[in-house]
Amino acid sequence: MQRYNDAIAALNTLVSSSDTTGAHLDVVLICCVVFITIENLHGRSAAAACHLRAGCDIVKRFRSAPVGAIAHKMAGRADDMGRFLLVLQDMLNGFGRCLASYVGLDLFADLDFGVPVSDVGHPAVPFASLGEAEAMLANIDRAFYTRMWKVKAYSPQPSNVVDVFADRTRSLESQGPKMNLTHRRAARMATTQDFLVWRKRCEPLLARQDGDVRRIASLALDQGIWGIILGDGSGGEPYASEKCHRVLNLAEDVVRTDASAADRRPLFTCEGMLIWALYYICYGSEDTTVRKRCIALLRAANRREGLWDSRDVATICETAEAALGSGAMSWGDIPHGVLTLADMLHVRPRGFSLESVRDLGADRAGRG
Repeated sequence: MQRYNDAIAALNTLVSSSDTTGAHLDVVLICCVVFITIENLHGRSAAAACHLRAGCDIVKRFRSAPVGAIAHKMAGRADDMGRFLLVLQDMLNGFGRCLASYVGLDLFADLDFGVPVSDVGHPAVPFASLGEAEAMLANIDRAFYTRMWKVKAYSPQPSNVVDVFADRTRSLESQGPKMNLTHRRAARMATTQDFLVWRKRCEPLLARQDGDVRRIASLALDQGIWGIILGDGSGGEPYASEKCHRVLNLAEDVVRTDASAADRRPLFTCEGMLIWALYYICYGSEDTTVRKRCIALLRAANRREGLWDSRDVATICETAEAALGSGAMSWGDIPHGVLTLADMLHVRPRGFSLESVRDLGADRAGRG
């Protein structure tokens, strides 16, 4: 741990230097991604959020630095450097959106560094592999937010990672930006069209069922979740129970497949939709049987996806169910963000909580 802290201190010196040529920033950016993964793996996601802020700042410095100087530092060509940067900024963007959804926001201002998106392709051309289908589905998710940034749909701009936790006079979700509804509807319609094309291209892959069983099950689950997200109308009405149960059947397939590989438990992935989706469905539905199934699956999953810990979320949901049952809370009181819900219920998640953010801030102030 001491060597780890020493490495962070050394990197802070590089980041704070006046060098604008891009030298050393490649190393620092790689380390930011590694540190985020390490902190999440060990359940210290508040620290991971700090590394996210640093990484996003470095991406923006990269973009303002002379490309030739950076490429020379990498002993490669400028296009190699560009591909390298895109991979890393995509990872930072993914963790940032994961953190924002945990808080209950769309995104943070730190993520405004223009992650490029790809055309979804032609519906008559099947995906060549599971990897291509997975990458394109992730691309659709990025595309929605990229469209929102490009048309400046947010007013005011979203808070950054540090400020959203520093201001305790307002709730976390109240710090989210207002959105131009016309721009949001247009972005949503474009995303829906992308998804319909993706689903058509993916049908042959899912129908064959002759590849990696776990990846096929996960892809089918992601498809089901997207179907609910894009089909809910965003009118605040509860999700149809039948659709929820169909998606939960797919979630059970994923959890069962993971449980059969005992050497892979407990599971950790840098990203993933399973835990978020179970929370999203749990309190997007007024059906108590749907919510009970979601909580049971969260308990059985025994996994962490980024900062989303299935055990933490299960505990928060169980506490919320008790509050709903006693009349202390109504379904309409449930917030979008699981972190806000935990704060309302006075539950402190092990992986990430408002207390852990405050503790980290106090520790850094003491050392500073």
